[in-house]
Amino acid sequence: MSRLLIAAPKSGSGKTIVACAIINILKNRGLKVVSFKCGPDYIDPIFHKTVLEIPSRNIDTFMSGNETVLNILGENTKNGEFGLIEGVMGYYDGIGGISTAASSYEISYLSNTPVLLVYDVKGSSLTAAAVIKGMAEFKKDSNIKAVLLNRTSEGVYNSIKSIIEKETGVKVIGYIPELKDCEFKSRYLGLSLGESKEKVLEKIRNISSVVERTVDIDYLIALSKTAPKISFSPEKIMPFAQGVKIAVAYDDAFNFYYQDNIDYLVKAGAEIEYFSPLENESIPKDANGLIIGGGYPELFAMDLSINTNTKDSIIRAVKSGMPYIAECGGFMYLNKAVKTEEGFFEMCGIFNSVCQNTKRLTHFGYVKLTSQENSVFGKAGTKIRGHEFHYYHCENEGSSFKAQKPLTGRSWNCAFTNENMYAGFPHLYFYSNLDAANNFLVKCIDFKSRCGK
Repeated sequence: MSRLLIAAPKSGSGKTIVACAIINILKNRGLKVVSFKCGPDYIDPIFHKTVLEIPSRNIDTFMSGNETVLNILGENTKNGEFGLIEGVMGYYDGIGGISTAASSYEISYLSNTPVLLVYDVKGSSLTAAAVIKGMAEFKKDSNIKAVLLNRTSEGVYNSIKSIIEKETGVKVIGYIPELKDCEFKSRYLGLSLGESKEKVLEKIRNISSVVERTVDIDYLIALSKTAPKISFSPEKIMPFAQGVKIAVAYDDAFNFYYQDNIDYLVKAGAEIEYFSPLENESIPKDANGLIIGGGYPELFAMDLSINTNTKDSIIRAVKSGMPYIAECGGFMYLNKAVKTEEGFFEMCGIFNSVCQNTKRLTHFGYVKLTSQENSVFGKAGTKIRGHEFHYYHCENEGSSFKAQKPLTGRSWNCAFTNENMYAGFPHLYFYSNLDAANNFLVKCIDFKSRCGK
C-alpha cells in the first residue's frame, strides 16, 4: 500500500488544499485512494468523505495508542492503492504544544511513512531554505522527503528551488501559485461544508488542474511506494450485539462522528440507521439505542426548534429508558433552548439549560475522562478519552465525569450520566476504552429485551 503524509510547519500553510488536489488527481488517474487525518479533527475527514467520496478516518495516538493506529491504517489501506494522511497543526506539534506525542511526526515515525512538507513561501524567499532545513533536521528520523512551495510565483520558485535542494538535501517537487478564488472556508476545527458540494468540487477541480501542471505528481507516487508494509494485528471483535439497532442523527446539523466509532458498533453486530432532525424525521420505531453527535445546531436552530416530530420522538425515547449518547451539539439539542444572534429557540428540554455563544473557546483540546458515578459506559471510575472544542456554554454542563488535561492536569466537572445515558460536551473515542462502548451496547440489548422489539 503506497502512502504519503502531508505536513507543514504550521496551520494555514495549505495542507488541506494540497491533500484535496492530490486525492482528486489520483482518483482521476483511476487509483483507489483512502485518506486519514492526524489528530481529533473529524471535520476534514467528513469533507473528504462527503465531497471527494473516499473513505476517511482519524488516527490519533493519544486517543487510541500505537497499536490501534497501526491497525486502523493497516485494515483500511489493505484493499486500496494509495493512502494519503493529512497532518495536523505544525508537523512536530503534539500534546500541549510542547511534546511530539500525538503529532503528525509521531504518526509518520510510527508508520514509517514518507512526508511531503507544504511550505507557504509568501513573504519570504531564501529564508524558506533555512526553515525547511530546520524542519528536516530537527529530528534525525523526520521522514521529510519532499517539499512543495505554496503561494509563490513561477519566477520565485525557479530562483530558489535549486538553492533549497542544495542547502537541505530535500527534493522540491513543485509549487502552487496563490489561488484566491479557490480558497476553502473554514469553521471551528476544519473545513466548512457551507457551500454547495458542486461549488466546492469546482474549486477542487480548478486547484487540481493547476497542481497537475506545477507539481511532479509522478514523483510523489514513486515516493509513496517507498513506504514499507505496515505490520498490524487484525481486529478480533465478537459480534455480540446482533439484532440491535442504533438510531444515529445525521444531517448538516449533526455530523461530527468518528467513523471508527460507528464502524466498531457495526463490527460488534449492531445495525446503524440514520435519521435527520433537520428533515423532521422521527427516531426509527424499532431502535434500541440513540446517538446524537456534534455539529452545528446553532446554525439551524430555527429549523430544529420547529421540527416537533423529531423532538417528540426523542423525548419519548428518553422517557422510555432508551440508552443514548449525546455529544456537544447533540447535548445542546437536548437542552431547554439555544440562544443565537437570531433569537431564542426551544429545543428538546431533556435538560433545563439555555446554551449560548461565549464568543471564545470555553474548552479546547484533549481530555482524559473519569466517571464519578455509574453510567451507560460502566461503573464509577470508568476511563475514556476524547476532546472538547466549543464556543457555546450551557448554564449547567453536569458533573458526572471529571475531565483532565493530559499535561497540565487542570480538571473540571462535566457531563450528565445515569445507567442509560451520557450527555455532555466532550466528544468520545471508543477505541480508548472498548469496554465502555460494549457496555453501551449491552444496555441497548437489555432495552431491546425489555421492550420486546
